[in-house]
Amino acid sequence: MRTCKELHQSLGLTEIIKKPPAPKHTSHGNAYAETALANELAAIYGASNGTRNDQVNKSAYVLGQLVAGGGLDRATVEAALLSAGVSVGLSEPESRVTIRSGVEAGMLEPRNAPDSTYNAQVEEKPSQPKYGSLDRYCLNGRSATMKAQMLADIFVLQDLALLGQSTNIYAAQNVGKTLITIWLIIEAIKAEEIKAEDIFYINADDTYKGLTIKTELAEQYGFNMLAPGHLGFKAEMVIEILAEMIETETASGKIFILDTVKKFTDLMDKAKSSKFGEAIRQFISNGGTVISLAHVNKHRGNDGKVIYSGTTDLVDDGDCAFTIDVVNHASDTKTVKFENFKARGDVAQEVTFSYDTGRGMTYLERLESIQRLDDEQVKQAKADSAKQATYERNIEAIRAIRDALQAGPCRKTDLVKTAAENSCISKPKIIQALHDHTGKKLSDNQFWTMAKETNNAAVYSLSEFL
Repeated sequence: MRTCKELHQSLGLTEIIKKPPAPKHTSHGNAYAETALANELAAIYGASNGTRNDQVNKSAYVLGQLVAGGGLDRATVEAALLSAGVSVGLSEPESRVTIRSGVEAGMLEPRNAPDSTYNAQVEEKPSQPKYGSLDRYCLNGRSATMKAQMLADIFVLQDLALLGQSTNIYAAQNVGKTLITIWLIIEAIKAEEIKAEDIFYINADDTYKGLTIKTELAEQYGFNMLAPGHLGFKAEMVIEILAEMIETETASGKIFILDTVKKFTDLMDKAKSSKFGEAIRQFISNGGTVISLAHVNKHRGNDGKVIYSGTTDLVDDGDCAFTIDVVNHASDTKTVKFENFKARGDVAQEVTFSYDTGRGMTYLERLESIQRLDDEQVKQAKADSAKQATYERNIEAIRAIRDALQAGPCRKTDLVKTAAENSCISKPKIIQALHDHTGKKLSDNQFWTMAKETNNAAVYSLSEFL
């Protein structure tokens, strides 16, 4: 794909124009047409912010009339308009679409130069409809072609991301969103659900070592790995590439994974985020697939759940959205849950995975350790997580109680008083910890036992295995 500069050079424009160029003679031109071209370019350069795209469209329409009348060459007109549009801050893909639409609408109303008395002054633009008849945009008659190109309900990421949709996945750092996403992609390739050559994984947030390891995986399984700063690729090219694939009708079936999406747009800027989301929406509308990996806020919501970071635009423009949160991180295993909060299509509400996190493990070993948990395993993981949370909440009280029991069995009243006084922990917290950790199973964080005396008084003793 050519850069703007390369495009300008190929058109004979060595620099982005900073002021209106002098009119050039064209193969079909005359003084009237040349002056009209210069006037329309001047109008674009003079347009205020927020009206420039509209002015490019109007100018393209006026000049398209002259193209159809034989006064101007279409290629010359579109090149000059493109250069002007880019110069005033419009994106190249946006300008191309606007120019093509305007020129083609103008060509439906051919116009020639007036008689020779024309004095080459600024022509008053005719009052014409901006986009022409809506009939030219209607899809009627194309349904058979569209149906033939319609994608089947195939999962790119099993039960999470469907082919032909935009899916956003949000998680904190080191939760495993990249690890599990790559694992799911590989599983789909091995199952022949998707074609490896149609996948473009853009790794924009990694170390050189991490990028190298993931590139080796891409080579092994046949999908494409790209990274900004390598081989001339830049993150800002993505929107232009998507637009180019739409224009050349090559978007259908192609899968883009953006890791992480903050490298491609400013999620905190509503205008930029909205523009980026619209570019993805158009790509999806033409049969493409985008999976965007993103971060969550530092602070959780009132319900204790993680919440996505940035404005709502990316979520609003997407088809599905998930958050990932840690369910349990006991010992050397981490359990994480994907939870859906926006869905189009038959995606899962929750999916839970576990993977090994032991020190010294390689990335490939960690990848191979991933397991999708069934309902019983999820239930056990949640129980283990709750147990661990209770232990961490009571840890100081547990220490105080154990210290108080070192001297031997103790009645509850005396035990609570001694433990509270020695630790400065409130009696209600000591009592709660006594209740939470009484029993005979060390695996359930039970550290003492309780027996009743003849007078029904509760007596606590440290477990024998402590």
